[in-house]
Amino acid sequence: MESVNFEFIRSSRPELADLGGFAEAYVYADPIGAMVKLRAFGEAIVIRVYYDLGFVEEPQMTFAERLTSSQFRDNIPKVIKDKLHFLRIQ
Repeated sequence: MESVNFEFIRSSRPELADLGGFAEAYVYADPIGAMVKLRAFGEAIVIRVYYDLGFVEEPQMTFAERLTSSQFRDNIPKVIKDKLHFLRIQ
């Protein structure tokens, strides 16, 4: 799904560009569907942060557990964590 706002990441992260594109496409016709895609986008970003920064993951960690781990809390800016928690809760 082509995106207005997420094409800049397509070459390195096509799955994220697709999720962002679907969220854009659904925002008016299916806002709940758009939020589902945005949450999946947030989860994928956090998993990538864990991988890139070498954070230790427990098996079967949930999105909430990843966001509240001490290593994530101590290394990620509050403004980013707040936005990811918003996506998780909504």
